[in-house]
Amino acid sequence: MNSVGVDRSGPAFREGVVVDELVVPIAGKHRYDRAAAVATRLAERWNTTIRLIHVLTGDGDEIDADRLAKVRRELSAQYPATTFASSLLEGDDPVAAIVDALDDACLVVVATDHASQWGDEDSVGERIALAAKTPVLLCGPKVDSEHVFGPVVVGLDGSPTAEAGLEPAVSLARSLDTRLWLVRAVDSLTVEHIRRLKASGSSASESGYLLDVAERLGDRGIDVGWEIVHDDDAVSAILGFAANQEAGPIVAGTHGDEGLSRRMFGSTAMGLVESSRYPVLVVNAGGRDEPQLEP
Repeated sequence: MNSVGVDRSGPAFREGVVVDELVVPIAGKHRYDRAAAVATRLAERWNTTIRLIHVLTGDGDEIDADRLAKVRRELSAQYPATTFASSLLEGDDPVAAIVDALDDACLVVVATDHASQWGDEDSVGERIALAAKTPVLLCGPKVDSEHVFGPVVVGLDGSPTAEAGLEPAVSLARSLDTRLWLVRAVDSLTVEHIRRLKASGSSASESGYLLDVAERLGDRGIDVGWEIVHDDDAVSAILGFAANQEAGPIVAGTHGDEGLSRRMFGSTAMGLVESSRYPVLVVNAGGRDEPQLEP
C-alpha cells in the first residue's frame, strides 16, 4: 500500500544507517537469478544500486573479470530501470571476503538451494548469514519475486533469538510502507503448559506476550497486527499465515552456534528459507537460547 509522499528510502538495520546498496554475490556454480530478481524490485523501491560481487580464490573460478562484466551487462539489459555496479574481490574464503567487504549500509540478497543443510560448506547464503553483522535476505529455491511488497511477517516465540528480528522487521515494513504482522506458533506442548498454569491460578495466556509487543509497537505509530497460530510445526504455521495474508518478506532470528546446536536452533529460519515463496530476512542474534514455554 504505497502512499503519496511516503519516504522511499531503504530500511535502517543499524541506527542512523540507511541501506543504500544491495549486494548480490555471483559465483560460477552459484545461482544468482532469484536473488537478482528480488534485489531489482527492492532497488527500484528504495532507489538504490545493486553491486554484483565475485571472489577470485585461485581455484579455477568460472567467473573472472570479463565474465563478471558480462553478467552485469546482461542484468542491466534485463532490468534497465536498475543501476548495477560490480566488484571483483580476492581471498581464499569467498564468504569471508564478501563479509569483509560489507558495511552497515549494505543488504546482501543471496539465493540458496541448500537451506535444508544448514551449515553445509557449499551453502554460500547460509554461511554469509551466519558471518554477517547485518541481516541477510535469503532467497530459497521456491522464492517468487512477486512476493516482495506484501505485509512483513515476523515469527516470535518470546526468545531473545526470535526477538532479534523484531526491530529489523519494523524497519523493513516501514521502508516498504506495509503492515507488520507478529505471528506466534503455539504447539500442543505449550497449550498444555498454559492449561496447567491456569489450573494453578496463573493468568498466563497464549496471546499475552504478542499483545504486549503489539501494543508497544502501536504506541510508536507502527501499523502492526498479531496472530496466534496453533500448529506443532512453526514453519508450517508461519508460512500458512503468510499465504493467507499474501505476505511479502518473512523475518526470522537465528544465531551462529556451531555443530548440532546450530542445526537445532536454526531449524525454523532455515525451514522457512527452504519452503517459502517469500524471501526471508535472516537476523543473526548471536549466542543461544531456548524458546519460552510461558507467554
